[in-house]
Amino acid sequence: MMRLDDLTDAQRMTETEAFRERQELRIIRGKIIVIVIALFIIAGAFINLISNFTLWQSVATVVTVCLAVALLKGVPWVRYFIIVSMLLGAFAVLNMLDSVPMTGNPVNYGPQISADFNTHTGETVYTVIETPNTPLYPAEGFAFFYWMLSALLLCYLICAALLIFNKSVKEYLYAVKY
Repeated sequence: MMRLDDLTDAQRMTETEAFRERQELRIIRGKIIVIVIALFIIAGAFINLISNFTLWQSVATVVTVCLAVALLKGVPWVRYFIIVSMLLGAFAVLNMLDSVPMTGNPVNYGPQISADFNTHTGETVYTVIETPNTPLYPAEGFAFFYWMLSALLLCYLICAALLIFNKSVKEYLYAVKY
């Protein structure tokens, strides 16, 4: 890191201009990221409204759009609220992914023995069943649902990570606020 005290006036001006240009580019990148996140939030709200059109869903959509606009305006608590909402949404999507019907056998337990009692003859018939070790796949008809939920989970996690860790987002939200 360079100290500005050790530089001449011309070098100091050059370094200051370079710093300002880097900051402007960082703020522009942050603005683009925040706009994309806000559009993602708004699109999700309208998809929920279309899929479940009720009065409460309409109110939730209006509140969600207001929160997205507040994020664009740099309201500090909205950023944290949206981070928590994204992480809770990711947890909910993980629960939904767990409920997708799957086909296949994840573990090979070896041969299974089945015992059937024949009531007419009074005999017990033993059958050996071989269980193949097949990988798990979403059941037929659920693959699209599974991949859409996976994409939604990834979007939630990426948006939350950008809002938490990205310096460009922090710089933009600070610049808009002050």
